[in-house]
Amino acid sequence: MKNILLYVFVVSAFASCAPKKPKTVVENYDKTLLVNYYLRTDKTNFVRGEMYAYHEGGDTILPNIESGTLQGEKMSQSKINNNTAWRMQINEEFPEASEFKFVLNHAGYQPIEAIFETNPIKKFSIKEGELSISKGFTVNWDGPRISSQNETMIIVITDSKRQSASLNRIGETAGSGFSVDPIQLQYYNFAKGPATISLVRKTMIDLPVSSYYKQRAEVEYYTDDLTINIVD
Repeated sequence: MKNILLYVFVVSAFASCAPKKPKTVVENYDKTLLVNYYLRTDKTNFVRGEMYAYHEGGDTILPNIESGTLQGEKMSQSKINNNTAWRMQINEEFPEASEFKFVLNHAGYQPIEAIFETNPIKKFSIKEGELSISKGFTVNWDGPRISSQNETMIIVITDSKRQSASLNRIGETAGSGFSVDPIQLQYYNFAKGPATISLVRKTMIDLPVSSYYKQRAEVEYYTDDLTINIVD
């Protein structure tokens, strides 16, 4: 799958009623359930989604998780970490959508839902038209700037000898672009000539905490590769 860019933020994380299931008083749950989400997509809407569910503090009791879904599609489910945690995953191309919805079905409790709205950057460019080892370069994209310390823009460069390197830009940018210092390029000893470059926009998100569970998400958006020359 071609790489880079994802700008995503949480629209909501909330619980809804679970019909035809016995209700349990949430306050009686004597553990803290941790739910981690991972969402990766690109402009084709090919999505890799994962959920992990386990108890906080190294508790060895496996949570009673019935199933997980993304966009209403059931995710595969398996036990991991010596049967102390659940991993749910799906790899699928979905119809074009402005948001992606995870649902975790916890037996005896209301479903846990998390909705992520996507705002992908589908086009980017190098201002100078080339990657200069001695001068650096400037990358610009169509879309919102990086506006949070929880966001990282990753530049992936692969030269003609198939050597790849990732350059990270963490934290806020003044606009929809930033400059790369030549010292970052000199470190990797890239081969001169044709190369490909792509972007990944990565966001770490702490979702609202409920009375018995905590949630965290990692979302990534990948762009297509751009062909460009590496020069002195």
